Amino acid sequence: MASNDIKHMSDRDHCRIRSGTYIGGSEVDEKGRNSESLITIIREASDNSVDEVKLGNGDTIWIAKEKVNKPNVKFEEDVSYIKNWYSYLVGDNCGGIPIKRTENPKGEEVTMTDLAVENFRAGSKFDVEDRADVDYIGMNGIGVSATNFTSAQFIIYSHLSCHDLSETTAYVKELVKKNKITKANSADWYYKLSFEFGLKTNEELVKFSEDEILQKFAKQKCRPSTVTWFIPDPQIHNTTDADVPVTFRYMKYLHPEYKFYLNWKEDKDLPPTFAYKDVVVEKLDIDEAALAKMDPKQRKRAMRNNKLTFTFSIEPVKDLKNEPTQDFSVNTLSTQEGVHKKLFVNAWVNAFCGYFKDLEIQKYAMMGLNVLCIMQCSEPEFNGQTKQKLSGLPGWKTTEVLPKLVKSFTKIISENEEVFKKYYEDVSAYFAARQNIGKLKELKKQLSDVVAGNKSSSSYLPKKLLDCPCKDRTKAEVFFTEGLSAAGALAKARAGLDYVAIMPLRGKIRNTIGEKIEDSLKNEEIADITNACGGVDDVHLPLEKLHFWKYIIATDADADGYQIGALLLGDFMQNHKFLFGTKEKNYEDSRVYIAVAPLFAFFGVDGKKDVKKYFYSGQEALAAEFAKNHKYKSYKRYKGLGELNPDELKDMYLNPANRKLVKVTLENIEDAMEIINPKNKQSRKDLMIEKGVYCNDLIILEKK
Repeated sequence: MASNDIKHMSDRDHCRIRSGTYIGGSEVDEKGRNSESLITIIREASDNSVDEVKLGNGDTIWIAKEKVNKPNVKFEEDVSYIKNWYSYLVGDNCGGIPIKRTENPKGEEVTMTDLAVENFRAGSKFDVEDRADVDYIGMNGIGVSATNFTSAQFIIYSHLSCHDLSETTAYVKELVKKNKITKANSADWYYKLSFEFGLKTNEELVKFSEDEILQKFAKQKCRPSTVTWFIPDPQIHNTTDADVPVTFRYMKYLHPEYKFYLNWKEDKDLPPTFAYKDVVVEKLDIDEAALAKMDPKQRKRAMRNNKLTFTFSIEPVKDLKNEPTQDFSVNTLSTQEGVHKKLFVNAWVNAFCGYFKDLEIQKYAMMGLNVLCIMQCSEPEFNGQTKQKLSGLPGWKTTEVLPKLVKSFTKIISENEEVFKKYYEDVSAYFAARQNIGKLKELKKQLSDVVAGNKSSSSYLPKKLLDCPCKDRTKAEVFFTEGLSAAGALAKARAGLDYVAIMPLRGKIRNTIGEKIEDSLKNEEIADITNACGGVDDVHLPLEKLHFWKYIIATDADADGYQIGALLLGDFMQNHKFLFGTKEKNYEDSRVYIAVAPLFAFFGVDGKKDVKKYFYSGQEALAAEFAKNHKYKSYKRYKGLGELNPDELKDMYLNPANRKLVKVTLENIEDAMEIINPKNKQSRKDLMIEKGVYCNDLIILEKK
């Protein structure tokens, strides 16, 4: 061996140190929820209740998630990042977890409840020889002990009226005697075990009316048989938040005749579902000669294992805008990929995409629907230390089962074609929207790197943007120009100015008003504009870390230029409102400007001195005192940036003394966006006729 320092690790310590081995990953989504390890421990806490209901020992299961205060326990790590703490509760009205006397691995006398929650490999379903009537769903798993080991606080109760107290431990008998508990009043009492981080802190008997957690059932007018309550340990799960209601839909699918309470409300109705039981029954080959040599128990066992039963239900995902979850699993709704899960997923994808003849949506065929598959057999075998992957089923071949599953799923679709067509349309729409969702995720990652100081804000700028090198970013400004010729001319004009950046546009950009950002980002031009602006409203750099201080729209002084400017301004209002400043400061902190280009320049003399003056309309020029009092030699009509020489551009657009910049604010953003909306073409046309630019300025001037 590599070391002669060999240690034995307790179940608790190994579960906490190697938690991924037992409960899966602890990744947290964008909403701060954990969809794997937390779900695993909640399911473990409910498995016994599910099996008890399946055996007919009760008819009601409660599952509740409640917001709580931070537990009064000592955490080894900093958990100040947890803003919302949640507790979870699972209860049932079945037989009650047993409190009979037994021994733990150390040989100490404990209750069976204690043994179950403090040790792995402690259960009642290992020997199924005489239980041929039961096809188990939860079996040979890690058990509720993993829930205990990975919780900051864990409490389990068992109703005393369910048990023969003469068979319990000496310590519990002493508590019974001390509290004068009899068969007549045992309905008021519960056995209670409390733990912190998997270590027992208390063992006691409590009254129903005096316990805060048990009193949660008072409104249900019920005294449950078994109750498990816990607050997950964020040191292991990275959060305490899990999506409970969706997780436990499968209980209702399997046992619609029973009562299920989710967050204290009875779940009487399910969303539209299509459930087919025993659609696929795979019979396994049995060697008759070998069967004859078996003893009665072995024969019974072999006959039991001669059948695999599949039960599956389907329901639509409620909100495709959020990341839908694929609740597509086998046995215990495992989250890890296994051969059986892949089999069912392939069967559904083949059926769904084949029926609607759309292979493009293969990757997202599961996104619009939650398909629950339960495979039941009498004695499954499992790989590894968890119940995630099933194996050891002699005679079961995926190549034989797959076509039957595809046929079964196709039958469901064909019999409910109108409903499934809507699901198909939803999935197709989601598929289209998802094509560019990766850009937003990548943008978010890049921006987080900038905020953290790992990268500069220029690292994600579009390649065609001509950046500026100035170190003082409060002076940096970017010009959005129309076409490469204008960008090239402006690039020459900025010579010697280190604060001017240039972003060329390819003509008229997409009108993004009223459009989802996912759809807008499909357009390469909009994606480049997004990067230049430092993100979108939901994902952007802090204002103080923006790469530019001024965002200037500089287009040609003609109808096309005005339209491009309006479209660009519309995109800013739709996706980059953060650039317009804050309402509290009356938008005076807006970063968005429009460079107003002069239409005319008059060249003349004042005495012996040459003079030049810019005018922004022909009418203005005609009426100006300049035209009356100066003998001008010539005038020039400006139309596009590309036709200006560098000196003119520098004078008109870059010289703070001469240029005309209009700061854009959002006082009337709703009205403005309504005007620009693609749906309002007529009202926009009417406005342009009434308030638009004089197109005949040049003609009037020439006639004079």
